[in-house]
Amino acid sequence: MKTINKIFAFLLVLGIAVGIYIFSQFRIFETIQIDLKTTSQFSFEPTNTFCFSREASIPTLEKKHLRLLSWNIHKGSDQGWRQDLARFSQDQDFVLLQEATVEQNLSSFSSALFISSFSYKARQSGVKTFSRSVPKSYCGIAHPEPWIRIPKVAGVMTFPLNNGEELLVINAHLINFEWEPSAYRAQLERIFSVIPSYQSAVILAGDFNAWNAERKQILDEFIGKKGLNEVSFSQDERVRFFDYPLDYVFVRGVKVLTATSKKVVSSDHSPIWLEFVLE
Repeated sequence: MKTINKIFAFLLVLGIAVGIYIFSQFRIFETIQIDLKTTSQFSFEPTNTFCFSREASIPTLEKKHLRLLSWNIHKGSDQGWRQDLARFSQDQDFVLLQEATVEQNLSSFSSALFISSFSYKARQSGVKTFSRSVPKSYCGIAHPEPWIRIPKVAGVMTFPLNNGEELLVINAHLINFEWEPSAYRAQLERIFSVIPSYQSAVILAGDFNAWNAERKQILDEFIGKKGLNEVSFSQDERVRFFDYPLDYVFVRGVKVLTATSKKVVSSDHSPIWLEFVLE
C-alpha cells in the first residue's frame, strides 16, 4: 500500500508540474492581434477598436465566379499540411484557415488577415484569411472560452462590388469548451452584429463547433435572422462529433455551384471547397 501511495503521489506531482509548465507557455493577449498584410500600398484607418477601413476608393471585385477553401489546419501539427495547403489553395480566390499560425503563408495571394488571441511557446494561433483582392475594410472579433479563458476569434473582410454593394467574407472559429452554450450564443451575437440586414452578399465559413442539437439550433436561429442559407455538400466528409458536423458554410446573395469536403491526414478536420457566383 505504501508503494502504491508513493507512486500515486509521484504521478500527482508530475501531473501538476506538467500542467504548470504547459500553462506557463501560454500567453493570452490583452487585446486581440489584428494583422493585415497586403501587396498594395493602401493604408487603413481604425474605425473602432477592432475594425479598420480605407476611405479612399479601392478597386472593385471584378470576378463574379469565385472559389473558396475553408479548413481548420490544426496549427500545422500533422504531417503533409504544407503540401496539401499549397495544392488545395490552387485556383482559389479565398482561403479561410482556422487554428492557423504564422507558418501558414500563401505568397500568391494579395492579402492575408491574421486574427490571433494567444500564443503557445511564442507561436501565435488564430484564424487567417487569404484573398486575391485587397479588402475595403476588415475586423477582428474575439470571445473567451469560459473554462480555459483562451478567446476564440473571427476575421471579417469586406470587398466592394461593381453594383455598389459589398461582399462580406467571415472566417469564424466558435467556442468549444462549454456545455451550457451562453458564451457560444454571445460570440455568435458579436459575429452576426457585423452582418448588415440588407441584402449584401455574405460568405460565413469556418469551424462552428456545433456538436449538439442545442448549439445547432442556436446557430440556425442566427442564420435565419440574417437571411443566410446553409450550404449542402455533394461530397460530405466533414469531421463530426456526436454525429454533428463541426464545419459549415453559410451564404447570402450568391449562387452555390459546387460544395465538397474530403477527408485528409494532414489535419484533424476536413477541408471544404466552395464554388459560387455573385448574384
